[in-house]
Amino acid sequence: MDLFDNPFVLTVALCFGAGLVAAAITRALGARAAGLAPVAVFFTGYVATYQKIPPFPPVGSTNKVFYAALAAAIVGLVLDVAPRLRPLARLLGPAAVVAIVLWIAVPRFAEPDAALYLTLAALCLGAGAALWRLAAVADGAGRDLGAVPVVAMIFALALGLAPVALAGGSSSAMMLFAGLAAGLGAVGLVALAVPGAGFGAAGVLGAGGGLVAVAATVILISRQADPLALLLLLPVLVAGQIGGRFLPDRLSGRGRAIAVGVMTVLPLILVFAVLFLRHPDSFAL
Repeated sequence: MDLFDNPFVLTVALCFGAGLVAAAITRALGARAAGLAPVAVFFTGYVATYQKIPPFPPVGSTNKVFYAALAAAIVGLVLDVAPRLRPLARLLGPAAVVAIVLWIAVPRFAEPDAALYLTLAALCLGAGAALWRLAAVADGAGRDLGAVPVVAMIFALALGLAPVALAGGSSSAMMLFAGLAAGLGAVGLVALAVPGAGFGAAGVLGAGGGLVAVAATVILISRQADPLALLLLLPVLVAGQIGGRFLPDRLSGRGRAIAVGVMTVLPLILVFAVLFLRHPDSFAL
């Protein structure tokens, strides 16, 4: 069998290629376009996973994911084009999370219960904090380590959510998360090769919002996401920056960026271990 007959392999390969091409093009276009690379990766992964561009208005949670990410990316692009509005990204990130989560959760409101409201509150709080943190780190992109820290954070979130989705019984969401991680890995490679470039609000809101939308379908619709694994994902938002403070001053440039990127993904070891121990059947070969 041809390797690319496997939809998982094909999705990952397409996203990786899209990441390389989009990152190279957006770097050439300048800092205002830099955030479009992860957006291109997300939509490549979506189309490769679901084999369609969903109709509008969307019906069903997976169709809503596409338009939630698209709307968030458009808002982010507006912020990138109008630099004076860029600080609003920190506020619009959490606001976008609330809007996306509530939109995805609409079917659940037919039979609401206390568990639903607790889940909504926890998801909005955690995901809102994640997008706020991504926007804050992106504001500093280009000053020291380029786009690597924020790319590494989104990469780590996508890579960590892939096995969460698999353990939750959603192979399509797992494939999309894995594709996004692969594409962001490619974006990170370009960011290392061309240091100093920034990271736009379109990437934070578009790719981050898409990530939240897919996670919300697993958590709210499939209802099988492991809450402990999700909680253990949060340290990736601070691990790289905290660890970077202990790096020697003589380590700079690409070496420092790589070290920060590696420390960002280290918390995933615990996430993978917890998922393997708590859901061994999901990872049986």
